[in-house]
Amino acid sequence: MEMIDSPLRGMRIAVTRDSFLAKEVDQAILAVGAIAMHYPMIEIRAKIEDEVWQAIGESAYDLLLFTSQHGVRAYQSLRDQRRDKHVAMTEEHCAVVGKKTAEVARSIGLHVDVIAKESHARDLCKELQQKEYASLRKLWLRGNLADPQDFASLFEEQGFRDVIVYETLETAEGERFLRDVSDGQIDAVFLMSGSALLPMLQAAKRLGIDLHQVGSKPYYVSIGQKTTAFMKEHHVLADVTAHEPSVQGMLDELSRYLLEKRSL
Repeated sequence: MEMIDSPLRGMRIAVTRDSFLAKEVDQAILAVGAIAMHYPMIEIRAKIEDEVWQAIGESAYDLLLFTSQHGVRAYQSLRDQRRDKHVAMTEEHCAVVGKKTAEVARSIGLHVDVIAKESHARDLCKELQQKEYASLRKLWLRGNLADPQDFASLFEEQGFRDVIVYETLETAEGERFLRDVSDGQIDAVFLMSGSALLPMLQAAKRLGIDLHQVGSKPYYVSIGQKTTAFMKEHHVLADVTAHEPSVQGMLDELSRYLLEKRSL
């Protein structure tokens, strides 16, 4: 589809992910002629304290597990800090959720042995229960909001451990977002995770506002089924759910949705 024919051209799209990862989102949005508006609802902070590295060092492991690129980048921060102290690094193997996480892992020198076929931690868990991985000692480097139930069956294994290497912190962007929605400044909202929704809901509660009744309601676009389910649990319905869990997938699905609405 030519950009000039795109129903997304000129749309004002709220980008809710953390500022560090917003650049790639901006590029994809600009490529279809839309406008990226930044509302970083969450901030990612790597835990680089000595006790975190000590917990990793005490875990004898054969395979690192990453369920997001944030975990990989946090591990990179930890490794870089150790290098400053002349600690030798050896090649390490990992299993990941998502192509983007695999790309980031390879960029810091990790050998990616497994990429989950579906972009969900539970799918990675299933693959790691196959015979060739069953005997490996596994270490999951995760965020503070990750659901341990995603790896419930692995926790039963003797060689499985997890360490929190980054924290997801809420920002104060929720109220600014709601003001701009009320003023009709936002046409669509891109939600890349459920955690980005919570600051919106808390701001709405403080202000006594219903997200579905504020101003000209924008289209809510979810990156995947897990985020859509989280939204539904909190009484916010996704207008569009991407089939491919990526920014491009979100743009493609929103474009398809708008074209269908035009044809009615």
